[in-house]
Amino acid sequence: MGMLSRLPEDEMTRKINKRLKMENKIIGQLVRYEDRDPEVLYCALRKYIAARYPYPDDMGYIGIADENYPPLYYAGDILIHVGRFEPEVGDIMHFRQYGPDGMYLVHGKVTSVDKVGYVNVIGPTGGEGLVHLEMMLGVLVEVIPFMEGMWDRLFTGLMRGDYKSLRMMLEHTIERYRRSEDIPEERKNQIIPELKKRVKALEERV
Repeated sequence: MGMLSRLPEDEMTRKINKRLKMENKIIGQLVRYEDRDPEVLYCALRKYIAARYPYPDDMGYIGIADENYPPLYYAGDILIHVGRFEPEVGDIMHFRQYGPDGMYLVHGKVTSVDKVGYVNVIGPTGGEGLVHLEMMLGVLVEVIPFMEGMWDRLFTGLMRGDYKSLRMMLEHTIERYRRSEDIPEERKNQIIPELKKRVKALEERV
């Protein structure tokens, strides 16, 4: 079957309009859920696409880290994930957690997987815990370090070269680490100097 349609123009237009109408109806339903809880909708869509899409091996997502998991990555690095839900020991799993301020996304290294849907992970600060597979979004497969390799090209695609916004995010992260009484000093001393270097590098581009 060819990639280009050979349907008569009127028939093709009807088919396209029918599909667009259906898409808009679905989007309208999604907007209602977004008004109620956008974070839940975001996670549900990620899971649905990864689990139901006809070509799951092609699915994944890419983004700029806004947290730190040294030595694996720091805020400002670009993270590439695949959307799969059968983690293996050693995988860096991307999952959601809930705290007093709502939902947040985090990574953890898988140390074991049981038969009832729970995964044991080591988090960024070294603490261990159980995570249900329903909370999983994907697996981290590649880190593009800040301003190295393909970073510039990917950053331009992700944020349209908005270095100012990235710098502000890093400055906010530095300040949050400084003020936190829960983050050990050793961890602060490991992360804050690296983020300061990145802020300085970005100042030259703004």
